[in-house]
Amino acid sequence: MVLQRAREMGIRYNREHMFGEIVNGVMVVNDIGAMVVRWWVKLAEKYENIQIDEYCFMPNHMHGIIHVGANPRVRPDNMRSCDRKGQTHGSAPTVSLCRILQWFKTMSTNDYIRHVNNNQWPSFNRRLWQRNYYERVIRDEPELLRIRMYIAENPKNWEDDPENQRGDR
Repeated sequence: MVLQRAREMGIRYNREHMFGEIVNGVMVVNDIGAMVVRWWVKLAEKYENIQIDEYCFMPNHMHGIIHVGANPRVRPDNMRSCDRKGQTHGSAPTVSLCRILQWFKTMSTNDYIRHVNNNQWPSFNRRLWQRNYYERVIRDEPELLRIRMYIAENPKNWEDDPENQRGDR
């Protein structure tokens, strides 16, 4: 099993607490947080060959797992694609994680700008999202389970999180 994981993709440019607050170890999203969650969930509607797995929005960043490819297959590292003439290799071509996250960032930024223009939300300086994101391939079920647990438990560990620069307790 090969999965791609986007983690800490959504740290705000200046790490402001824009998406809500942690209350008693639980993330409570505000209107901005609810808007970005809506766009995150819409990813699976936009791209038919992905699946949204565990995710968590934090006050100033997010964690999430995205399965890329409907039924990804893995061939052993020592077998090159030309070694299996006449056979297909893996699933149909899929969109890249980069393209998926670019769409998410674009749509959520445009939605945010609409709310700024309607005088509902504060403007932002330069960009809403940081340029890059952390990505890793999840190679097996135990790793997937460990990462799911990390994401689910993240709000409970907020007071010790390095992204909690305000020191919210």
